[in-house]
Amino acid sequence: MRLSSREIQFPGRPSVKHARPVGIVFQNPDDQVFSPTVEEDVAFGPINMGLSQDEVEERIKTSLELVNLTGFEKRAPHHLSGGQKKLSVSLDLYSGETRPLIGFCKISFRL
Repeated sequence: MRLSSREIQFPGRPSVKHARPVGIVFQNPDDQVFSPTVEEDVAFGPINMGLSQDEVEERIKTSLELVNLTGFEKRAPHHLSGGQKKLSVSLDLYSGETRPLIGFCKISFRL
């Protein structure tokens, strides 16, 4: 699969155009968490979209309320439980209004 601009290309198939940016969520949230606080991690998308500080703060608040993580703003993401980390990573995309979410799972085989 190759993703460029607004086209998704699969080998041997015609390209598909998508209307919205696509967000990626990795199986292991530790691979995607990079900010010192949950608040900064959730703010990453809206800040990079060029939104005003007031709009960024509103999106952080709304996003954290959505998944019951209000009060976790100043916590370090690596101190969250596994489930809380996954929610936090998903909020990075939600707060930036990036949809749909695409989850990648690592597949392992016993040989």
